[in-house]
Amino acid sequence: MGDKKYQVFISSTYTDLVNARAKISEQILTLYHFPIGMEMFSAGDDDQWTVITNTIDKSDYYVIILGHRYGSLADDGFSYTEKEYDYAKSKGIPIMAFIKDRNVPTSPNERENNPKSIKKLERFIEKVTQNKMCDFWSNEDELTSKVTAALFKAFTLTPQIGWIRANTIDTTKALEELTKLSAENRELKEELESLKKKLQLSIPEILVEINRDEKVNIPFNYEMKVNKLSLYSVIEEKDVPEHLQPYITKESIEKHNLLVEETNVKIEDYNRELESYKRAIDMGTEYEITLCNDGKAKATNIFVDMCFPEEVEVIEGGIDDLTKPEIPELPKDPLQVAEEKYYEERFKFPLAGVSHFYSDKALFGGVGLNRGILNWSSSSSLNINKNNLISFSDNELTIKCSSLMHTRKRTFSEKFLIVPKSVGDFKIEMNIICEEYTEAINKEIVINVYKESLPC
Repeated sequence: MGDKKYQVFISSTYTDLVNARAKISEQILTLYHFPIGMEMFSAGDDDQWTVITNTIDKSDYYVIILGHRYGSLADDGFSYTEKEYDYAKSKGIPIMAFIKDRNVPTSPNERENNPKSIKKLERFIEKVTQNKMCDFWSNEDELTSKVTAALFKAFTLTPQIGWIRANTIDTTKALEELTKLSAENRELKEELESLKKKLQLSIPEILVEINRDEKVNIPFNYEMKVNKLSLYSVIEEKDVPEHLQPYITKESIEKHNLLVEETNVKIEDYNRELESYKRAIDMGTEYEITLCNDGKAKATNIFVDMCFPEEVEVIEGGIDDLTKPEIPELPKDPLQVAEEKYYEERFKFPLAGVSHFYSDKALFGGVGLNRGILNWSSSSSLNINKNNLISFSDNELTIKCSSLMHTRKRTFSEKFLIVPKSVGDFKIEMNIICEEYTEAINKEIVINVYKESLPC
């Protein structure tokens, strides 16, 4: 330890441990170190807790002595002793804890009689016993002996800054060393700044263009019309026209009614797909992606994630890749069948000549429901072709490029459609990373969807 002196902060409840604190303080002084505790300060204008924390900050070691009292409470309901312990632990100061044996007899003024304080003390003791340097004591002599041994061990194993007399230090040598270190520090800072500037000048700058532009403008057609199929309805026997009653049976009506719900699900699916197809045909605009490197260095292993706003729909492929949905196969309406029989018997020709009366209900069936009308689905899993460098998932698009020389551009062959759902200015959020970047760069592309009506 040499001539180094340590400041040891002593923490405990006061009235019940006055003698114990005094003996510990005397022992520390005999070791030629400095004991310090809050009872050594007179009242002042400073906030009490501020004084405590400042004193702990300047201490090298922290000794806590616990008896059978919790101590005076601060405004937050915790005792000052517990707050001091928590603060010293948070500052990383070596802590030595000494807890009075719970079986030692005590006088009334040495123990808690408040049930709440007793519970708080028990929790506090449980916390303190988790400390590595924790011991128990039965009397003051034993306490003094254990504190002395613990301090010697701490001084050896965990030496702290401590205090040294100024006249024992070679100030000239220390000043020269400090001057040398300051000069080295300054040179290293200048070299670091120079390297940072060179690094900034020699990194790629990745830009993304959509149709060779950094802004997207899309027209929105409010007048889009879709000829949807009408939903089936339940048939009541009393609603069957009189002239059709001979040609319709109760069983056919009941069978029809049982299938109404299932049939309407098919119709709604078809109508939804037809609307998506119609929207894509009327308002979808084809786009292609161009990556640009405006930096001063080659970029390698480039990844760009583009997240499109929910106000637009992104579809893989171009207009020519869209497939119109086919009319689903639907059961015939019993009323239609009865109408056909009625006309054949009465007018001696099939109902084909008046089939337009029922065409809006698609009563003639079809070749089956096609779920893949757009060859893409917003809920599809990630679709990556080995030769593709752009992949699509939900309303997101991922670009992968193995390398791009500086000042060069690369336009990808994979086309896609952007289909607007509403008018307004929206943003494509982009996350760009490459081998040469230390962290990802976030950028945006503005999508302007403007109103455009179809000509009359």
